Amino acid sequence: MKRFVAFVCAMVMIMSVAAGCSTPEKVFDTGAGLTITLPGNFQEENDVSTGATACYMTNSAGVLILKETFEDLEAAGFSADMTLDEYGKVVIEANSLTTDLQEADGIKYFTYENGDEGQKFTYYATVFEGSDAFWLVQFFCLSDQYENLQSDFQEWAKTIQIS
Repeated sequence: MKRFVAFVCAMVMIMSVAAGCSTPEKVFDTGAGLTITLPGNFQEENDVSTGATACYMTNSAGVLILKETFEDLEAAGFSADMTLDEYGKVVIEANSLTTDLQEADGIKYFTYENGDEGQKFTYYATVFEGSDAFWLVQFFCLSDQYENLQSDFQEWAKTIQIS
């Protein structure tokens, strides 16, 4: 009986430690009309020198969010009546990328690689349309980690809510 009690106590401890290792999800609000649910180990980066609306980072991945209002796009010479597909293609062309806009699970996306300081990053870039703006949400990681994180990026993209 003592062995059984010791075994049960050991299992409870193991389960407690395992449960403590999982990262609960957290809803991040850009304050500009978009929310996204990410693992709780993501941190908001307030010093965004990229001009992004919001940026969230972990040690292994990042999320860059850019809101482009219809008004701003029109001022830049684009039609405020463009479709989401047209917006995605404009983003690809404006950044001289050699990729195509695709769709999976209702999410419009494209992928590309970009080098920075001797390291290559892979981006899973998604586009969304709101009532007053288009949104570009880019998930990224080191290219050698992309295969491991791609399905996470797809799942995180599905949590995006635009108000």
